[in-house]
Amino acid sequence: MVKLSGSISRKVPIAGIEFSSQSYSAGLEVEVSDGESPEAIKTRIRDLYALLSSAIDEQIAVAGHRQAGAAPNGNGGAPTPVPQAVSRLPAAQPSPPPNGGNDSNNGNGGGGGKRLGGKATQAQQRAVYAICKSLSPPEVTVPKLEATDNRDDYCTSEGDGLWISPFIQFIEGKVAERAHVPGFQFSQDESLDEQLLAEITSTHVRALLVEFINAHYRDWRDGDVEYPDYDDIRDDSRDYCSECDSGWEEIHGEYDGPRAEQVPPDENEEEAGITEEERQARHLRNLERRRERTRRREAQEEAESEVVDRSFICEDDCDGFCDYINEHYRDAFDPNTAALERRWEKFLADRGEKDFPPLISTRR
Repeated sequence: MVKLSGSISRKVPIAGIEFSSQSYSAGLEVEVSDGESPEAIKTRIRDLYALLSSAIDEQIAVAGHRQAGAAPNGNGGAPTPVPQAVSRLPAAQPSPPPNGGNDSNNGNGGGGGKRLGGKATQAQQRAVYAICKSLSPPEVTVPKLEATDNRDDYCTSEGDGLWISPFIQFIEGKVAERAHVPGFQFSQDESLDEQLLAEITSTHVRALLVEFINAHYRDWRDGDVEYPDYDDIRDDSRDYCSECDSGWEEIHGEYDGPRAEQVPPDENEEEAGITEEERQARHLRNLERRRERTRRREAQEEAESEVVDRSFICEDDCDGFCDYINEHYRDAFDPNTAALERRWEKFLADRGEKDFPPLISTRR
């Protein structure tokens, strides 16, 4: 906690007594949270001095009223001064101010004033008590966080916990805006738990955010967040496999022409009893049969070696393909933070916390 101390004193001339004056002073000490921003502390200081000045004005007004109706005394007719009140009260438990005062009269000749001690009036005590109470923030109890979540609990087909990081970033923005901590950022963004929210130093801000999370986190996650269909993303990601050799089976053409084995077998050129002329004729016919067989085999090989299509044969997705799917899944994911913002605004409005947390009043 940070302690703020302030005091104001004034001297007012005493009517009818030359070179005489009466002193009025008031002091106050309050405590503020360590998490308050410099601007919020400045606002508290301005309020503190405004309230002290108002208290001094009230003392002077009361003293003037008494002086107007008081009879002169035997030392030059100086009226009886009204003592001032000084308070040193802790902010958490304000109490009525203690007795005290340093009012004094001073003069020359036979008209010298006199110093009187006394306690603050009931009105002054009530005023100081009200000041302390208005400047002291109320005690806040932070509820238990019920809606915890962790990205490690989800696989890609279940959404991969992609909504957790945008939600935590949304909460970061509210802490920065409402607790006056520019650039506030949590230590991590993949787990929503008590330890994470403990990083918010303002108990009022943390309490309200925990209530909001308990009331709306699951409904937003399950009803407002837009999840892509994993199977659709998987099917649309097959272009990744187009350059893969191991994941595809080639489909070749078919040969439906005459086959080499259909060519009649060669004639026996060494058969006994045949003439030389017949032997030469058989040899020529055999050469033609061999050439025909060769032509048919080459035609069949050419037809059957031609790739006419491919068939994807991977039964399991490889790591590279899974990474590719995950990347496209994240690109298609929509956390719908607009719906989250609407829930937040309605939550604040329902609780009367539109200006949460309440700022110190600047009324003068």
